[in-house]
Amino acid sequence: TYRFYQNDILYPFGYGLSYTNFTIVPIPNHQNLRSNSDLSLIVNVTNVGMVSSSESVLAFNIPMNNGTNGIPRKELFGFEKVFLKPNESKIIQFFQSSSSVNK
Repeated sequence: TYRFYQNDILYPFGYGLSYTNFTIVPIPNHQNLRSNSDLSLIVNVTNVGMVSSSESVLAFNIPMNNGTNGIPRKELFGFEKVFLKPNESKIIQFFQSSSSVNK
């Protein structure tokens, strides 16, 4: 696991060969900036290649005081696998409750 790993990661999760390329662009959302509310992350995923393919989109939270007192450096709080044709896009929204964000 890389939850507590401090050095550079040689092969991040999902690393591998693909026949296409994807862009993942966050969509500005005023709610994702409030520390006392639920976390909402919205991204636009686009297949910018020439071949239909799937992509696993991962959403991570970086906890306050991460890396100390047994708190992981980052936590996976959402994921979704999408299949997209060339030049096709999909908007994905992830949620995390405020009670689990500030643990």
